[in-house]
Amino acid sequence: MIYAIFEEVEGAIATCVTDGGQVIYIAADKLPDTLQPGDVLEIFPTDEGWHVGEILTEETQKRLEKSRRVREQLKKRSE
Repeated sequence: MIYAIFEEVEGAIATCVTDGGQVIYIAADKLPDTLQPGDVLEIFPTDEGWHVGEILTEETQKRLEKSRRVREQLKKRSE
């Protein structure tokens, strides 16, 4: 299993970025309907391409909170 962050859909192709920084392209019709940019997905390599598991809501929230804390710290440094 690999964690990937959903970035965008352009045409019929979705762009995701793994934790390692690899850009992965997935057919948009394989994605969950409720997926939003920034959501963390579990994905699996298969012989036919990438299989998309579920949206990892708790992981997404954890990363958003960490990002928020970093932004606040940077803001305090610049004041």
